[in-house]
Amino acid sequence: MNLVLRWKALSGDVLIPRGEYSVAVNRDQSMITLHGHGSDFKIPALKRPTKAKVKQVRLVFQPSLGAATWILSVCTPPNVEWFCHLKVVNQEDEREKAKEKERLRLLRIGR
Repeated sequence: MNLVLRWKALSGDVLIPRGEYSVAVNRDQSMITLHGHGSDFKIPALKRPTKAKVKQVRLVFQPSLGAATWILSVCTPPNVEWFCHLKVVNQEDEREKAKEKERLRLLRIGR
């Protein structure tokens, strides 16, 4: 299963760079692991039963209502869902940093 992060994300104090990751569930350690960028990012996950039977592994990545967090959910057979929250690093901050960098570059050119 693959996951594409369009923005940097935080899981606890671990910063996960944007990019494409393969996703795996470690049931013994209750972790969801993202493999990518030459690193493994282990995210603590919560387990809950699903009402419907799950025939194949399914990955869902959706925004949480009214918050800057996203829910990463992995459903595994026969009827288990593993999920965690990822906090999106503020996209506005990233844009502001880019604007400031460009402004400083233009100031240096003008000298």
